[in-house]
Amino acid sequence: MNIILQAKQVYKDMGYPDSFEYDLSDYLHMGYVIRTPEFFGLGKPVNLLADEEPHEQWNVKDPDAWYIKLLVGSLRALMQMVPFELPKVCFERWVRGKRNLKILNYNRVKELA
Repeated sequence: MNIILQAKQVYKDMGYPDSFEYDLSDYLHMGYVIRTPEFFGLGKPVNLLADEEPHEQWNVKDPDAWYIKLLVGSLRALMQMVPFELPKVCFERWVRGKRNLKILNYNRVKELA
């Protein structure tokens, strides 16, 4: 299965409220889309101290974290392609139909990769 079909399957399996195509459009216009034949990621810079949830933030002036909406493939590949470093990385996960953020220090994520 190619990487785009795998990404679409993640949306289906996790029960995301928006469609893959809807989020892809948003991230193409206002975030970051990184794709290779073996890797696909949607992400954007956010401010974890802001009143808005990370998934609602766009075009943040003073970001302190990367918000990773979707990662299919290697974490190492993601960390090699991130355009610039920020202190934190937060990963969106869906558990029992609810959004759950996993927040880690940027350097810790690089170690894990």
